Amino acid sequence: MANIIFFSFPFYGHINYALKIAAALQKTGHQVYFLTTNKYKKLVEDRKVNYIECCYDRMIAEDKIEYKGGLHDLYALADAVLRCTSMYLNEDLERIKALNPDCIVYDSYAYWGREVALRLGVPYISSVTNYAFNMEAFKHDPISILKDIVRGEVSSQSEEDYSMILRMLELFSKKLSVKYLKGRDYHIMETFCSRGVANIVYSYRDIHIFSDFFDNSYHFLGPIIEPAEEDCSLEFSSDSPNLYISLGTILDQREGFFNQCIDAFKDKPYTVYLSIGQTDISKLHSIPPNFVVKNTLPQIAILKHASLFITHGSPNSTNESLYYGVPMIIIPQATDGFINGENLEKIGVGVSLDYSFTSSKKLREISDKILSDKQINSRTSELSKIFKSLGGCQKAVDAICGYLKEKR
Repeated sequence: MANIIFFSFPFYGHINYALKIAAALQKTGHQVYFLTTNKYKKLVEDRKVNYIECCYDRMIAEDKIEYKGGLHDLYALADAVLRCTSMYLNEDLERIKALNPDCIVYDSYAYWGREVALRLGVPYISSVTNYAFNMEAFKHDPISILKDIVRGEVSSQSEEDYSMILRMLELFSKKLSVKYLKGRDYHIMETFCSRGVANIVYSYRDIHIFSDFFDNSYHFLGPIIEPAEEDCSLEFSSDSPNLYISLGTILDQREGFFNQCIDAFKDKPYTVYLSIGQTDISKLHSIPPNFVVKNTLPQIAILKHASLFITHGSPNSTNESLYYGVPMIIIPQATDGFINGENLEKIGVGVSLDYSFTSSKKLREISDKILSDKQINSRTSELSKIFKSLGGCQKAVDAICGYLKEKR
């Protein structure tokens, strides 16, 4: 049996699937350690996996990340990730080495996991929770990735603008390399698509715009759904559509959009499940009787019964929606959402809307159109069958164990 260390990027969407894999590996007899922040300690221990506190909280306490938008955010996040990497390499390496790891599994944003593995000379496997791409794809078509990162950064986003942005990224890369990596060859985009000797992706290869750049080291297994997640105390209609609306759990101050949703669907024959995240419920309009409104709702259980999902377009949410064959209205809030939204509209499973131009009328019209669109619903049903056949958690366990066996 092996010692396996998981390095997480400490946000729920990045931890959820990896922790399920870690727990499954622990059950097979491996000794598994999961490094994350204290916020998720109970979650890890409830899974009977060994919890180890990571450097991230210490790094944030010393120097908070300030987000301002566009390229600044890209640099700020990369700087924070490399700062955390530096902490592991310079302050915590002996602590990790003492665990005698045979393999390291790391979130594709947790660049420190890869660097620790290289320093210790052990295999490293990437858990890809963001929209999957790699440096080969980026070099081939940087604009497809950059156009959503730099929304609002330049006025026209012409070829000249993108040339300027690429030059800025080169300057960022050199600055970060000198600051943290002793001037070695490095590109800032590596921080967000760190490739392992094996790569676990919670989606389906053929729906990705960069699918030609994924070799056999990429294992596409779909979202990891457990039977218990499909049960909840909510009641669902079998006679009329169930709509699920969520922009994730991190964002706040979205009461304007949620009030649009209330106005759009309050008189419709739908049951609407509205998850408002950190938005203050007291700032919403009067809640109609056909609405269930909570700060958090059981997403998997609702998607199992949903007819339409209005989402911010994160990879986890959209993959779970496709797993259950639920068409979407994607209203992106961040980079992954923009890329996902455009792609999902292109493959015929939903419609992407600009958050700035939503309205009650538009939400109502597009929802009605999607619910009655046989082609969209047929396509999502087709993909649901494929997603459910991809292998899920067991495929990830088999890939990791197979790799360990092969290397011994």
